[in-house]
Amino acid sequence: MKPNFALNLCHDGIALLHREKDGWRILGEVSPEDKNLPRELDYLRQTAAALDNGGVTTKLVIPNSQILYKAVPNAAPTLAQRDLQARAALDGATPYHIFELAFDFCVIGDDLHIAAVARETLTEAEDFAFEHGFNPLCFVAIPEAGHFDGEPYFGQTTTAGALLEQDESIERDTVAISIISLIAAKPAETETETETETETEKEKKPEKKKKSETAKETEPPEAEEGAGRASRARLRLLFLFLVRVLFRFRLRFRFRFRRVLRQSG
Repeated sequence: MKPNFALNLCHDGIALLHREKDGWRILGEVSPEDKNLPRELDYLRQTAAALDNGGVTTKLVIPNSQILYKAVPNAAPTLAQRDLQARAALDGATPYHIFELAFDFCVIGDDLHIAAVARETLTEAEDFAFEHGFNPLCFVAIPEAGHFDGEPYFGQTTTAGALLEQDESIERDTVAISIISLIAAKPAETETETETETETEKEKKPEKKKKSETAKETEPPEAEEGAGRASRARLRLLFLFLVRVLFRFRLRFRFRFRRVLRQSG
């Protein structure tokens, strides 16, 4: 499956994108400096949930400022050789060990083009998206022209297993995200239209409300199934989150205990 939403984590704004036939449209954007950031992000999540009854799952777009793009001349002929070639090119190119990096590569012309990011950056991005209910599945990037052919893919998140069904797997996009435009907001009613509303129209409002309530009672089974699936996914995520917290606590306790032993020795 492919996520229908993407969370673009830029330094100047966090944007929620929705997949369309001709590209990706922006549902909304929030500044990281916004004092009401949690509330604004929750509004974006609710907007996404209203567009997809199957639940909100996203791919996380890592900003290019956190990614190393590197070109190596004379790409090797096979994938296995290119993987070794990429590892050799990244060795010493960053402050991180090669095993602390996630990377992807492609061939443009005769050259091997590499995109690499620190795994700790991916962890921070996943924790942020998970905390605000965006159910992240994988990590990608939007490369500048000529830096990469297609969409750099840095693997799936640690919470993806709990979000996917047993027979589901993530299908990566071969084409990078192309942002079309901002979805137009619904125009607000003018004061003149509100003032000229007749008494008859006001009396009809309760009838509309009753129709709305009837529509909710006759909600199609597909929506109920989607809601149930989303509920099961939240329970699995909660369990996985508790396991991760416990695991991190045990690691910290172990390191502190070893440090105490070293000092006492």
